[in-house]
Amino acid sequence: MRQDREQHRPFQHRNSNRLATRSGPPSSSFTVDLKVRDSELDQFLVVNNANYSVYLQHARHEFLEKIGLPVAAATEEGGALALSRLVLNFKAPLRSGDTARVGVRVTSAKGARVEMEQWIDAVRWKGRRRRSGAEEGGAGEEGVERAGEEAGEDPLEGEATVVRALDAEATVVALDGRYRPKRLPRAVQRALETGERVTEGTRWFSSSESESGSTSGGDSGSGSDLD
Repeated sequence: MRQDREQHRPFQHRNSNRLATRSGPPSSSFTVDLKVRDSELDQFLVVNNANYSVYLQHARHEFLEKIGLPVAAATEEGGALALSRLVLNFKAPLRSGDTARVGVRVTSAKGARVEMEQWIDAVRWKGRRRRSGAEEGGAGEEGVERAGEEAGEDPLEGEATVVRALDAEATVVALDGRYRPKRLPRAVQRALETGERVTEGTRWFSSSESESGSTSGGDSGSGSDLD
């Protein structure tokens, strides 16, 4: 069936202006747009609640990719990133045809723990006008289509209604090869909090400031590296 072949197509990544956290350094928010798939709907014709956590995870991974710290790199270094807490506050349903605009902002990165604020907005486009309908092979009429129908198109043309669908809080913990908390290097903490891309060669765990005493069970105690 067609819906089985559908895939998420993030058609626009955005970085908002920097936001000031309540305490600590400035942080930037990151959003990614995902088209709701019919296969994600339940019997009530809204997105099943289990899919919201998948959307949130996708945004976290896209954010890490953007700042040069992909999840796969942590695995290649012999470590892991574990979701230790996820709090969801549902506000409005997502429906077929909606664009789920999923956001993430790191509020704190200390020790092995990364605290994040996340959200999902339902973006409902009334339609968008092609930039030049006559030039795109039509009969001279300007076509109207759903935003994001074709990968790479600018989804910001046309009118849209934006409704907050969900607010969330997430805590991610960095772990070593034995699944014990492992302190992140300060360069990594700084990139997470500011949203700025790390310098070339920066790794999740390997650095002069984090290697001492951490190669063979050097992370003493499961709680010491969390703070």
